[in-house]
Amino acid sequence: MYATYPGRVTAHGRKVRAALKDALGELVESRQQSTADLTRLTLTIAVRQAQASYGALLDPADLPADPGPEVEDGRGLSKVFTSAALAAGVGLVLCLSAGVERASLLFVPLTLFAIAAVIVASFTDRLGQLGRVSSTFNRHTGDAP
Repeated sequence: MYATYPGRVTAHGRKVRAALKDALGELVESRQQSTADLTRLTLTIAVRQAQASYGALLDPADLPADPGPEVEDGRGLSKVFTSAALAAGVGLVLCLSAGVERASLLFVPLTLFAIAAVIVASFTDRLGQLGRVSSTFNRHTGDAP
C-alpha cells in the first residue's frame, strides 16, 4: 500500500527518527519522564510495524512539525580522508625535496589527495558516501547562472 508513496514514507521516517532523537535527548533533563515517553514511542512503533503500517509508525501528535535537515553519516570516511591526507603529505614532501615551486607545490598534493580518496573509498566500499560529501561542495548558493 505504501510502496506507491515512497516520498511520504521517507518523510514520515525522517520525522520518526527526529522524534526518537528528541526523546533520547531529553533523557539528560528528566530521566523518568523521558524513559516513559521513549518506551511509549518504541512500543507504538513496534505495534505499527507488526501491522505493516510503515507510513504511520507514530501518531501525528508525537511527530515534530519539521524534522530539520537530514544529516549524512560521515563515519567511516575518516579512514578515507586520513589515507588521502597521508598521500598528499608524502607528495608535498617529495615536491619540496625535488625543488618544485609555485603552483605545482599546491597542485600535486591536492591532486594526490583527490586520487587517493577515490581509490581508498572504492576499496573500503565508501565511494557512495564520498560522492555525497563531495556533492555538498558542488552546490550553487549564489544567484549566478
